[in-house]
Amino acid sequence: MATVSDLQNIRFSGNYKADSLLENPAPWNFIPDGRKVLYYTFDVSTGSVADRDSSTTLTSFNSSQMQAARQIMAYSSQVTGITFTEVGSSSQADIHFAATNLQGRTTAGLNSSFYNYSFTGPEQTLTSLNAESVVYLDNVEFASINNTPTAGGLGYEVLLHEVGHALGLAHPFDSPRPLPTAEDNTNNTVMSYTDAGQYKTTFQAYDLLALDWIYGRDGLGGTYGFNSTSGPTLTFPTTPTTPTTPTTPTTPTTPTTPTGTAGADTFTSTNANETFNGLGGLDTLVARGNRGDYSLQPKNGGGWTLGDGVPSRDGVDTLLQIERVKFTDGFVALDLDGAAGTAARMVGALLGPAGLNNRSVVGIVLKAVDAGSTPLQVAQFGISTLLGASATPEQVVNLLYANLVGVAADANTVQSLAAVIKSGAYTNASFAVAAANLDLNAAHINLVGLSSQGLEYI
Repeated sequence: MATVSDLQNIRFSGNYKADSLLENPAPWNFIPDGRKVLYYTFDVSTGSVADRDSSTTLTSFNSSQMQAARQIMAYSSQVTGITFTEVGSSSQADIHFAATNLQGRTTAGLNSSFYNYSFTGPEQTLTSLNAESVVYLDNVEFASINNTPTAGGLGYEVLLHEVGHALGLAHPFDSPRPLPTAEDNTNNTVMSYTDAGQYKTTFQAYDLLALDWIYGRDGLGGTYGFNSTSGPTLTFPTTPTTPTTPTTPTTPTTPTTPTGTAGADTFTSTNANETFNGLGGLDTLVARGNRGDYSLQPKNGGGWTLGDGVPSRDGVDTLLQIERVKFTDGFVALDLDGAAGTAARMVGALLGPAGLNNRSVVGIVLKAVDAGSTPLQVAQFGISTLLGASATPEQVVNLLYANLVGVAADANTVQSLAAVIKSGAYTNASFAVAAANLDLNAAHINLVGLSSQGLEYI
């Protein structure tokens, strides 16, 4: 699992060409939900990420700028392995494109990247990460080159340079390990300010080395690159075919809005970008792939965004009042403020945080809650299963204390808490329910983190 230190501290490769373009880790590798796709948008409407990031008036990219951006994102997918998908709404996107009057008469383009995160435990393990990157083109002083950014022109190179920043590339002249002056030019890296040769339509040799180090050619959550199974490397088993600038991707499918009823509804995702509104009841969206193929993120103001990393399958969907998502290899419960939260608390109290990693156990408890079992009934069943039908108050206290605190209770604590049960104020089961509802339990199982990623079960 990635930590705050991973997110904030760059790892250098030892190759000066790649290292000259590294400054801060690109956040995309560290998003805890294991997503393999990044979304981009041209949405600059009021309240959008670009609108909130900028203090100047924004305009949308024109058709030529959109065409260039789509080509660059498709090309970037080839060299990094990341799937980039266009979406219509800023709320669904990670990378945002906008035009504005940039400050400074020499500023043709600008990238603004930022993130916030939460973590848990002494190792500061990341539990959530919300990252945004905004790519701006100047539409006043540099309008003549930026309004029609075609491959082979300066405007296209400017846009490619800013996308490089969004992917984590730094300037080679002011990074922690700058390039020798003689090599600091655009024939080596499009991140240079020193022009050499023709205007560039692709990343250059040093850029590709740095991108290889960051992403490992196999995208997010792959074998290589930051936060991967094998870690970053510049030595790969095989040499890939040299990427070429692709044709323009197709325009995203027009969104639809399936709506449910007051009862339990089941929807199935399609290749359209849809908004599913379940309304009342226990509603389920059926996705057509494994959990690892999708990104799942909570939306500001409520609901979730579900994005399929496999092109032309399930698209990018917005989920409103949908409680469950069914994947081909399991389920994710989204109602952490409802039945899923109750189940998570009870599993945490009876089995500790590790119990939440057992998807079968979580499924048994959650299905019982969905069927109408009360927390008291769940506690009675759990205590009987774990400790036997004749469990003593002392045994119950020992179990709950270890699961909530993480260490065994001392003898005095056990006797003191067991006396509360023996007084008649609680039964063994009602004491377990009270313990499950403590903030201490919520913190120990990281209920806040679960609320931003969902509860997995089978």
